[in-house]
Amino acid sequence: MRIHDAYTKLDRAAIAARAGNAKAADKGVTDAGGAGSAEGATRVNVSARARDLSAEASSRSAKVEALQARMKRGDLRVDADAIAARLLEGAGT
Repeated sequence: MRIHDAYTKLDRAAIAARAGNAKAADKGVTDAGGAGSAEGATRVNVSARARDLSAEASSRSAKVEALQARMKRGDLRVDADAIAARLLEGAGT
């Protein structure tokens, strides 16, 4: 399939969606989500890796929030020597 063919199909689907012709818009063509796209015409497939990354980001956010709370309470103690040692370990590679 040529790239031009793919864009032409998307254009036809978007035009049909704008005209309110849902049958013509839903002939196996996924709309790119332009301004004229009909509700539900856009389909997105999320890979397993993307879901894993999203879950990791959520757990990181929870850790950051916990650290921020500890900082506000004054419970967070930073070991500057340990941080410096780890920085120097990383600099040697």
